Amino acid sequence: MATSDAIAQIKERLSIAELIGAHVALARAGRNLRGLCPFHTEKTPSFYVFPDQGTFHCFGCGAHGDAFTFLMRAQQADFGTVLRDLAQRAGVTLPDRHAAAREDARAERLRQVLEAAARFYQHALHEAREAEPVRAYLAQRGIEPTTQERFQLGYAPAPGDALWRHLRSQGVERPDALAAGLLVERDDGSLGDRFRQRVMFPIRDGQGRLTGFGGRATGESHPKYLNSPQTPLFDKGATLYALDQAQTAIREAGAVVVVEGYVDAIVAQQAGFGNVVASLGTALTERQARQLNRLAGRIVLALDADAAGDLATQRGIEVLIRALRGREIQRAVGPHVLRPQQVVEVELRIVRLPPGQDPDEIISRDPRTWEALCAQAIVPVEYYLGLAAERFDLRAPAGRRSAIALLAPIIDSYDSFDRQHHLQRLALLLGVHERQVVQQLARSSPQTAQARRGQYDLLEEMAARTRGGPPAVERYAIALLLREPGAGALAAQMDAAYLTDPRAHALLAHLLAHRDAGGGVDAEQARATLDEELAAMLDEIDAQATAWLPIDPSALPSTAAALWQHLRLSHLDCEQAQARTALAEAQAVGDVDTARTLLKRIAQINTEVYTLKRAGAQRSATALDALSAAVAGTAATS
Repeated sequence: MATSDAIAQIKERLSIAELIGAHVALARAGRNLRGLCPFHTEKTPSFYVFPDQGTFHCFGCGAHGDAFTFLMRAQQADFGTVLRDLAQRAGVTLPDRHAAAREDARAERLRQVLEAAARFYQHALHEAREAEPVRAYLAQRGIEPTTQERFQLGYAPAPGDALWRHLRSQGVERPDALAAGLLVERDDGSLGDRFRQRVMFPIRDGQGRLTGFGGRATGESHPKYLNSPQTPLFDKGATLYALDQAQTAIREAGAVVVVEGYVDAIVAQQAGFGNVVASLGTALTERQARQLNRLAGRIVLALDADAAGDLATQRGIEVLIRALRGREIQRAVGPHVLRPQQVVEVELRIVRLPPGQDPDEIISRDPRTWEALCAQAIVPVEYYLGLAAERFDLRAPAGRRSAIALLAPIIDSYDSFDRQHHLQRLALLLGVHERQVVQQLARSSPQTAQARRGQYDLLEEMAARTRGGPPAVERYAIALLLREPGAGALAAQMDAAYLTDPRAHALLAHLLAHRDAGGGVDAEQARATLDEELAAMLDEIDAQATAWLPIDPSALPSTAAALWQHLRLSHLDCEQAQARTALAEAQAVGDVDTARTLLKRIAQINTEVYTLKRAGAQRSATALDALSAAVAGTAATS
């Protein structure tokens, strides 16, 4: 690690407000902090700390700088002393001077290799005949030629060693090409290109230095998105796409909008929304959250409006709250009990995207709609109140307790006034006295929150590993029908419409048409009449099923029922959302008959959801545990 990297890590891990607050009594002044300057005598505070920028400034005497500057002056210490002290407090290992020089030189070599690769990919995009579909794809996504140049978009050719041959011709040595993450070593020791037949997105750090690449498949290759591996330069968990392009706009707006994909960020910036960055297709990490907090006092999540996007949003909210907890207060949790509680002082907002629409689609069609959505972004509590209303039967005590448990860590992250407001909102939603909500919140435990985070981790992993293909739970349903003779009961209840992936839907419909007398599926007969694509998919799932199955035979019936319930509930959720959208449109134009029909269907869906959830609550824990284990295995092997 170079010294500059160590300094960056220290600033990321230690709060300038806390460091200066140990020497100066600071009070909140909007998003910033204010106090009496320690470097000159004054009666009216003119000394400000700007947590978003990681700096301080005295408007009386002109003193300014970062945490290092302040401590050197306040403690009359040299830079080396302050660096060693802060490194120890932050848990950062400092390199020795000679090793740092060697590492700096190596990092520079790797950057040169990456830049050579970027130029190669960029040339291939513009000149290669095979890249014509990619050029058409970028045009179809609305990415203008000048924007392609600005972000240095490229194309990785199909031949397995085209980049490596080019790099060798430029004098690049094998160890550096491997260390840069551009190549993979084959079983025979030869090298091949990591990225092939992919649209290439160069990824840069906040200083604009190239650290790695993201590649989007142009055909049916999996995974759909492939990033550089962990290298001395590239760390996915600490990287935000387009941050180098967005920093000025983020500071000017005082806000940053986080989207999911490269194209979302590119199209947003092209349309003039310069404060948009992307999370490289995953939920936020704490390191990314702290980076954003240094730049802006308002963080807005605008992730995709699908199941994976919802999970990433929930995960992102929890990560942001954990990473950005600030001032500690004493909070009452009972009539005579106080406990220390840290509150989040950064403003968090969630954009609710229209179902089935990505940010880049919205922006390309009508930038004003995107602007309105961001302006109407809701606070996390509003987001979770909506989730609670969708997920739980709030008429039942168990449903109300589940809703309170879901919202407990979110409400607890607010200061007194906002917290009181959100408690009232939750009590109103549940139809109970506010005192009951407070009592239940007091019983919420860190273990419960930890278990929920583990669940989000599992579901997020499932979504990430199956992105671009059928969701893991849908693949598992098909595998269960193929390999478990006792799954006939599930087959009798299944409906291909429950599956969201079109290929999985078509495959399941075909399999259900080939059930035998016992309700099982005759896989060989079904395979004989499948087209080539679905046959290949069936073979893939059948091969994976060896690792996933069998499960405990005694748990098979209840596990199959739990799986069927999961798929049915997902289908009903989707149908209800569509019905509510149609109802709003019918009411807007005064179509009374259609509105009446839709209201009746929504009521039917609510009744069925309630019945299914009650059945699920009565189902044995063993069955649900078996399903969770099966789904976890699916995620690990998909």
